[in-house]
Amino acid sequence: MSISETAQTAITLYNQLSQPNCPNANEITTNLQNFYSTPEAFGVLYEVIKSQSSIPIQKHAAVGIRTVIKQTFSNIPNQEEVYYHLLELCEFLNDTLARNLIIDITTTVMLPQFIPIVGEFLQKWAQNLNQVTISAFVNISPTYSMLNPIDPEVEGAILNFHSDNIEIIYNQTLYILNKFNAGTEEDEDQSMYTETYMTLLQLLQRAADESLSDVFNNAQRQLKYQLSMESPIVNFDATLEILKNIVANGKVIPQIRGQALDCLNFLIAYYSDAFSEVEFSEECVLVELYYLYFNYAMEVVQENDSYYIASQNVFDTMMNVFSKNQDFLQFLYDLSNQDEIRGDISRLCCMIPSLINSFSNGFSFYQDKLGSLCELFTELLRTNFIYLITAASEGFKELYKVFGDSISEYMEGAISRAVEILQDSDNLIVFPEILKLLKYLIKSSQNADEIFGPLTELLSNLFSDPSNRIAILSVFRKLINQSDSESGEHYDELYQFFVGILNDSSEEATPLHASAVACISALGEKNPEQFSENVVDFFSTVLGYLQSEDVDLVYESLLAIGHMTQTFGEDLGDSLMTAIDMLVPIAASDLTPPQSNDDDDDEQEEALDEQFKNLLKNVGSALRVLTLIVKEIPEKSVEMFDAIFQDIEKLMNHAGLFATCISDAAISVINLGRGLLKTDSADKFSEQATKMIGLFTPELSYLINPDSIGTIFDVICDLASDFGLESLFNFKDIVLTSVQSALTVETEEYVEIFHENAQRILREILDQMHDEAFPIVEPYIQVFQGLLSKTDVRYHELALQFFGDLLLNCPAHVDEEFINSVFTLAMSAINLRKSTLGLNALKQIAKISPGFVNNNIEQILGVLDPYIDPSLPKTSENMSLQDNSVSCLGIIAMNVLKDSFPFDKYAQRALALMPAQYESEENRDIIPFFFFIYEKTNNTYLKDVCAVLVRLFSDDERDILENFVTNEQLLQLAVLFKIIIPQVGNIQQFFESIIGKNRLKMKNLLTIMKK
Repeated sequence: MSISETAQTAITLYNQLSQPNCPNANEITTNLQNFYSTPEAFGVLYEVIKSQSSIPIQKHAAVGIRTVIKQTFSNIPNQEEVYYHLLELCEFLNDTLARNLIIDITTTVMLPQFIPIVGEFLQKWAQNLNQVTISAFVNISPTYSMLNPIDPEVEGAILNFHSDNIEIIYNQTLYILNKFNAGTEEDEDQSMYTETYMTLLQLLQRAADESLSDVFNNAQRQLKYQLSMESPIVNFDATLEILKNIVANGKVIPQIRGQALDCLNFLIAYYSDAFSEVEFSEECVLVELYYLYFNYAMEVVQENDSYYIASQNVFDTMMNVFSKNQDFLQFLYDLSNQDEIRGDISRLCCMIPSLINSFSNGFSFYQDKLGSLCELFTELLRTNFIYLITAASEGFKELYKVFGDSISEYMEGAISRAVEILQDSDNLIVFPEILKLLKYLIKSSQNADEIFGPLTELLSNLFSDPSNRIAILSVFRKLINQSDSESGEHYDELYQFFVGILNDSSEEATPLHASAVACISALGEKNPEQFSENVVDFFSTVLGYLQSEDVDLVYESLLAIGHMTQTFGEDLGDSLMTAIDMLVPIAASDLTPPQSNDDDDDEQEEALDEQFKNLLKNVGSALRVLTLIVKEIPEKSVEMFDAIFQDIEKLMNHAGLFATCISDAAISVINLGRGLLKTDSADKFSEQATKMIGLFTPELSYLINPDSIGTIFDVICDLASDFGLESLFNFKDIVLTSVQSALTVETEEYVEIFHENAQRILREILDQMHDEAFPIVEPYIQVFQGLLSKTDVRYHELALQFFGDLLLNCPAHVDEEFINSVFTLAMSAINLRKSTLGLNALKQIAKISPGFVNNNIEQILGVLDPYIDPSLPKTSENMSLQDNSVSCLGIIAMNVLKDSFPFDKYAQRALALMPAQYESEENRDIIPFFFFIYEKTNNTYLKDVCAVLVRLFSDDERDILENFVTNEQLLQLAVLFKIIIPQVGNIQQFFESIIGKNRLKMKNLLTIMKK
């Protein structure tokens, strides 16, 4: 057929675009995009498609047609005629292009006036059935049938058409499943749909056997939909069998095997109950599937000659479900210790990812195996094999994420090995991974000061290589944060080193500025006395960075301003007012999401999303810092409340997009509220308090991101604590309903996030209302009793805490039977898992029922005795146990035993553990216990008493007050300090015997002496 000159030009351009490495592709694409917006574009493209059988040309022209539909169809005057031609074009395209065109036609331009046209084509296609017309019918029918019934004769012709063509069979299957998905059939007999589902499974098997990736891709999407809906037509056993066969068949092409594995993950995720009910044995389906996944990962390793691939997400879904089974965890752990696994690199690379993915659900199971796991990962570090080093790094990071400081005592060997690797330039390829790992190892270690000097020197030497500088600065920051005194010893050299980076404006140094700001900020936080000489200059420097286009530099500068305001607010003077002026415009930024000018440009969409998230992050940080500053200048809190609150509301509108919006808003609101309270009493700000709590309560209706829910519970608690429960009770129903929902969430992953934060609400109500709170919290007694039936001991700890709070605050509503049951629970928790909450529950019993404790005193002292031991290693777990044990012992001494307390056995040991080392809130009971011992024993333990005072006053006065020591107690302690310290002899020598040669601590002590 003859075609127009414009159509011929378009064909020429499409031919050029179809050539590999077309030199002017961008120019051609731009010209075509401009052409598609013109009135004649559709007619030209219609000519091209009807006249050309070349697939590449048809593909380009079809893209043009779809662009016209999306951009200009609404402005076309003869829409019915154009719509007719659009449907006509489907007969000239291949199946895939026709399907895509139909999707655009139905989703973009299906209007009621086009229904007769569609009906005409359905009749036409039914008389000329082939792969393309059946595909067109199936893809347009769901939308058409919502507006007009499909002619039964047409439908019958389509469904009764017999063909061995797999594409046709798939489309017939899809049509029936679409009807089922739409729920339009009133017939209760679902046998046709069940048979069709089995046909879908057979299609998957056939497509896999014949390597038909397009058919398999389409069929597996429909399978995933049925699985995700937990559809009644799903045949679980048949689905499992076919998917297992496809994944296990090495002759199936990799793309299809990977998709089958993904479908298997859907089956495991959505039918998790079917797997959790399995009785475990070495032959059960859990083990069978594990080996299937393991062997698949092994094949991937061998075929790609890449061990790293096996550590990807092969095991994620499986482990999330299977690792809830304690017997399966034992199988997995035993497998990881087998010689044939340990001695084979490829097997280890497949084994370790599955082990790592089991930690989060295996919290209780792995508690007593942490040493063995850390030893395994440390051994992997010694292999000098990059993939095993990467696996070890991931293992340590996940251990820290799940178990926190519990792994700290096992870190020494891992840190030593990581440093050895960095000292050998032959290991350069693994440096980035080792530097990332070092951050976690340092964070979880107990000896940051011991390695500080050598590691600082090593990192400084490595800095000469520009490739890892940002990672090195990140390690510096973590090392400074974790150090006690060594960062002060190296303060000058480190400060000059980081400032030198900021002063370097070269192209290589500029990307490092954000990290350097973070390092200086950390150094200043750790060493406030030394940093005080630099703080004004550095504050001025980072204020200047707020104008930077580098979003990371702006963010780190905002954090640094916040840290300096907290520590040096009084010293910054007018600089704070300057900061307010610079922060207000950032906090008030326009938060309208940017729009892409090309819906099909995924890269542009991603770039705009990232840009907007960075804006939200910096606006949130600016609000946190701004409210922190106005808290330091209280009158500004009142003056600026409405404007700042409006900016916080704008930020909260995007909480669904970016979870940190909620945490930033929460901190900002708390700062703003506490600034108000510095100007007047809480009852003067009830309206503002209600507004602040009301900002967050709507989010509770959705139980959205778990972290966000936890944050909302926290901010509600803090505001209720600051302003009273009246503001909370304006939203009582939604808050308490959300607490109930959170406490019944089954996923163990959310214990700390949902359950603990929800419980804080109840604790706040109990703390403020005491016995009057009982009617409100009584329904939750049964909820917490239910938690005791769970295997995860964290639920038991939550119950213990609730029952302890109930004992303390509602003594009028608890009887001897309840006290006895809590006592039994607490003693069991202490004996079985060294529970600090068990110790806390004993303390509450001692406060409300001294007689009960006295009757069980030997048993109670028996569980406390091992922890009133100063010689225990100073791990966070031990120090927490010591703080709680001393606190509990103190309450027993003061409330129960009094003069009959065995001072000769416990006084010296208890004094050696004062003040609180790790859980400062225990000072509420430890400080009175200190006075009790001193008053009852005169000067029997003089040096021990003096040592307590030295440890206490070696901290800054502000820090002491933040550690739950009251002003009145601080004054009494200071007077006692000045009276009795001269009795120890050589004061300087005595101080050094307690605190060493720490200059800052010595200065704090001498300051108290001079007051």
